[in-house]
Amino acid sequence: MNKKGFISTTTVYSFFLVFLLMLLFIVNNLVSNRTLLNGIKEKIKDEIAISSFASYIINEVYTTDGENGLYYHDADLTNGANDNNYRYSGSNPSNYVKFNNELWRIIGVINGKVKIIRNEAITTRTYTDNNKNDYVTSNLYTDYLTDEYLNTLVDVEDAIDNNYWYVPSDEDIKLDLTANGVYSLELGENSNAYGAVYSKVGLLYISDYAYAAAPGDWVKKVNEYNTANNWLKNVPNMWTMVRDFNNIKNFFYIDTSGNVASGEITNTYSVRPVVVLSNSNRYISGSGSEMDPYIIGG
Repeated sequence: MNKKGFISTTTVYSFFLVFLLMLLFIVNNLVSNRTLLNGIKEKIKDEIAISSFASYIINEVYTTDGENGLYYHDADLTNGANDNNYRYSGSNPSNYVKFNNELWRIIGVINGKVKIIRNEAITTRTYTDNNKNDYVTSNLYTDYLTDEYLNTLVDVEDAIDNNYWYVPSDEDIKLDLTANGVYSLELGENSNAYGAVYSKVGLLYISDYAYAAAPGDWVKKVNEYNTANNWLKNVPNMWTMVRDFNNIKNFFYIDTSGNVASGEITNTYSVRPVVVLSNSNRYISGSGSEMDPYIIGG
């Protein structure tokens, strides 16, 4: 009796011990699998975030200032815009992107979105025939950019964000200012003093052009910008969206030497459209060179 009872109790204890070991094994595997699963989830989330074209540029292309021609304009960047945006600068950075089956170039990642400009002029036109340098009512804006030209982008219109384009009107915007001086008046605290238009297509700001030059040129006056170190200089005589407050019939443009100048609204100059891409665009491939431009998709 006692012997059988002893054997029976030992057997029960043995089975119980095996059961506990199996339970510990299962729990341990569940914990490990959950940790692995969470790790996979985080990796997928990170890859999704980076696959956004804007995030790809910030997280993968930008390393240090100047690498790949990209600069982060924070408080530590000498003579920069100090707006925490990313801009391409220099003679020929790797900022080419295929868009609308055309070659465009990236101005930068501005307010979390990629801002691009057509690599070549789309047309040459006068600014307006209404005898006044008002961007909002100009023929270039109302008849061409937001009508005739926008209709050519119908296949990619969903990839473009509506954007507030501030219409600089400060009488202090003069040609003897540096990049930062112009930027402060165009897009600084008083940027919406005159107003803004909400549209999908716009033109260059003077500060876009000024900060596209190599950093050593940012201290120059914008009317003395005849430098080879500016990738936006490739199209001569191109309009900006900035009016000359002191000349009621003039807008600023980039002349053949690469300087910012004031031109009459009846003059015929090049038009290079600028758009802001929506963050539905994802990086697909490419290195950003002219021969291997970035390929993006929704």
